[in-house]
Amino acid sequence: MKYCPRCKTRVPDTAAACATCGGPIRQFGTAPPSTATSSPAPVSPAGNTPPTSPPAPASSAVSPKPPAAVSPTASPSTSSSPPPIPTQPPTLELPGERELRLQLAGLEHEVARSGRWVTWAGAVVALLLLLLAAWLYDLRMREIRSFATLDQLDLRAIPRAPLAAELVYRPTSAGKVEFIRVASESKETLVEHHSIEDTATRDPRRFSWTGADRDYKVLVRYRENGRIREQWFDPPQLNGPRTLERGQTY
Repeated sequence: MKYCPRCKTRVPDTAAACATCGGPIRQFGTAPPSTATSSPAPVSPAGNTPPTSPPAPASSAVSPKPPAAVSPTASPSTSSSPPPIPTQPPTLELPGERELRLQLAGLEHEVARSGRWVTWAGAVVALLLLLLAAWLYDLRMREIRSFATLDQLDLRAIPRAPLAAELVYRPTSAGKVEFIRVASESKETLVEHHSIEDTATRDPRRFSWTGADRDYKVLVRYRENGRIREQWFDPPQLNGPRTLERGQTY
């Protein structure tokens, strides 16, 4: 049985050196090898040195160089080569999975395209609404600008004519003025158009309006401060009742 005196471990009988430290091994029950030491030769009293035997030849055996220490847990294959890279096992596709993925990709593309169309449609609708609002505003402003502005407006009674009234007004801009007479059984409308030449004179305009009913109201529509103003007038009254015909008063 063999052992390593340095590591104090047992080694196989067929081993020539220790596998751990690389040192020499010994056999159990044998004495360790002795090393020869040279002692100085004795000196005689006369000072003559006795003849000495020739020195023994030095042993040519050289102990092998111990290998580098290797961890007992590391194996030669793992210390010299890099660790293996784990490989991912191939994925198995179920029947119809590829077609399902293609359908999902197609649906995502359709949703994205529909979203772009919805965005464009919303922008077009917003633009059309703005254009419609601008068009309606322009129509309203044109209607307002079609009326004339007035500097004076009055409704006066006419003596001896209970069914008639005199309208006095003075236009200050080109346009139209609407006069509407509303009675219990009738409605009459009179539109007066004035040009820029009519505003040159400072004289007011007058005209009388005779109806078939004594109970009526007059509505005048004209432009004032950028809007259409509607002004109502009741039938004008003279200063106190005045007899016109037998049984009638004004």
